[in-house]
Amino acid sequence: MSYQIIDTGASIRFISDDGFFYLMKHQIKSIQTIRENIVRIDTGGGCCMHSIFIQVESVISPPISGTEQLMQLLNEWTSDFLQGYPDPPDPGPIE
Repeated sequence: MSYQIIDTGASIRFISDDGFFYLMKHQIKSIQTIRENIVRIDTGGGCCMHSIFIQVESVISPPISGTEQLMQLLNEWTSDFLQGYPDPPDPGPIE
């Protein structure tokens, strides 16, 4: 089964052939590698699931090259939300 993973702002959306579900970013406690090709997202039981396991080869979007890259991407999305997104660049003077 293939997955698309999308950053929606306050949540991460997982889409597959069977449907989709959202995971709210504030519920994520940790993201870690448990095998060379599996990433675990731990919610600590704060929502309907304790942990989500993602097989890296099943992720078709965004394009990733391995477990470390997927972990880094998920951590960035979560950290950006929890710390506040950076200010957009200054567009310069408006004429």
